[in-house]
Amino acid sequence: MRKGNTVRDAVADWVATGNLKDCSLQEMGDRLGVSRQRIAQVLGLLGHHKPTVERLRLAASPKEHRPTIAETFGEHVDYTGDCWLWMGSTYPNGYGRFRFRGKMQYTHRWAYEAEYGSIPEDKPFVCHSCDVNYPVGDITYRRCVRPEHLFAGTPADNVHDAQRKGRRPSGRARGGG
Repeated sequence: MRKGNTVRDAVADWVATGNLKDCSLQEMGDRLGVSRQRIAQVLGLLGHHKPTVERLRLAASPKEHRPTIAETFGEHVDYTGDCWLWMGSTYPNGYGRFRFRGKMQYTHRWAYEAEYGSIPEDKPFVCHSCDVNYPVGDITYRRCVRPEHLFAGTPADNVHDAQRKGRRPSGRARGGG
């Protein structure tokens, strides 16, 4: 293997020259001057003692671009208005949702964390400041993922914010006399 080349580069060169044939990882390592374990690690072929030509070609070819979670997330957002509205799947309560790291997430919470970092433990609610732009009863604001429209708050902050904006009844507690 030429100095400065990676194992992947060496395999890619080997494939490009047409010298590729079915061989063991040991034979391949000997030809490239590296261990068979390193070849297997680089090719992602651990457990395959005699890789096929197709497997080697796939392993040596450049990896296609996989979109980041932010790119995937952004494909489902309508950025045309003041609010950036989630156009993907929603929960029955109107909040956007999507799968991230194997579990369903609220989109406004994910957008907050992507912009500002972790949601503070002492302020576990992510509230919307933009809900004043919608008539009472219109829950479209729940799909807003624009970070500038989101703020972290306590459960009490959330209740007081909703009451102040007329989105939650105020007055005596239920069951009171």
